[in-house]
Amino acid sequence: MRTKGRKDKILCCSNHARTMYGTDHLSCVEGASAKSSNFQGFSCSFTNMATPADPAGSGVFLGEVDVFNGVTVGVDQIPEDPVEFERRLLLSLQDWREKGRRGIWIRIPIQASVVIPTAVKHGFSFHHTQPTYLMMTNWLADTINKLPTYTTHYIGCGGVVINDRKEILLITEKETPSLWKIPGGMLDPGEELGQAASREVWEECGVRAKFECVLGFRHMHNYSFERGDIYFICLLRPESEAITLDPLEIAKCSWIPVEEFVKMATFPLQRAVARLADQYLNHGYRGFHPDQVAKYNRPGNTLVYHASGADLSDLLVPEKSHL
Repeated sequence: MRTKGRKDKILCCSNHARTMYGTDHLSCVEGASAKSSNFQGFSCSFTNMATPADPAGSGVFLGEVDVFNGVTVGVDQIPEDPVEFERRLLLSLQDWREKGRRGIWIRIPIQASVVIPTAVKHGFSFHHTQPTYLMMTNWLADTINKLPTYTTHYIGCGGVVINDRKEILLITEKETPSLWKIPGGMLDPGEELGQAASREVWEECGVRAKFECVLGFRHMHNYSFERGDIYFICLLRPESEAITLDPLEIAKCSWIPVEEFVKMATFPLQRAVARLADQYLNHGYRGFHPDQVAKYNRPGNTLVYHASGADLSDLLVPEKSHL
C-alpha cells in the first residue's frame, strides 16, 4: 500500500512531448553518442543521456539538444560556487540565444542548491523536484512558452483476486475498519500494472497472485497536490490462499463470496469493482488483456491493453533484438 502522503508514488505525463522534453530525448545531440533502433522500416534514435565534456574550455554548459531545439543541462555540469555558476550561465545563455535554442532545462543537484537564486535571477523558474535535484526551465524564444508542465497524474491499481470458489480477497484498512475493499496502492517507478497489483496483494495480504487482465479503470481530477489519479482495476488468479495480513495498515483480510461483495455497503468505487467482478464471473466479461508492442523511441516493448481480437504479434521486438 502507498498512503497519500508518501513520496514514492509514480507520476505520468499527459503526452509524449513531456517525455521527450524531460529526461528521454530523441537524438539531435551535441557531442553525445546516440543509439538507433529499427523495426520494420520504422527508425528512431535516442540518446544515452551522457553529458559531453567541454574540450574547448568555453565555459558554456554543454547539454543535450532535443528535437524541439531545447537543451538539457545535467547535474554534473553545475558548479557549486554561485559566482562560477553565474559566469557560465551568462556565457551559456548568450550561446543558446545565438543558436536559436528555445527551451532550456537545467538540473540543479541538491549539493549545488545555493545557485538556485542565481538561476531565478536570470529568468529560470521551477519545473519539478526529486530527492536529489531541482529541474529549472527558461523559455528563450520570442513566442508563447511551449514547455510542458510536469507530470499530471498519479497511477494506482487494485487487485481483484478471485479463487475457484468464486470468493474475492478483500481487506479493510485501519482508518476505515468497517468498509471492505480490494487490496492495492500506487505503482513503484518502473513497474507494470500487473507487477504492482501482484506486489500490493502480497504486501497487504500475504497471498501470491498472478495478473490476468485489466477489468477497468477510474480517472479522477484533483486527487492530490493538484494532480489527477488513474486507478486500474486488475484481475489476478491466486497461486496461494493462506492469508498473512500487514498488521501496520490492514485491519481485516478475508475471502468473501463475490455475490456478498456486490451487496455490501462500501466505497462507491469498490461497489463498482464488485459489479465488474460479477460481470467477469457470471456474464462473460473478459476485460483488457496486454499485448507487447515495440517502443518507438527506445529499445524493447511496451504493453497495449485491449479487448479486441486483433493480432499484434508482428508489432513486437523479439527479445533477442533488444539493444
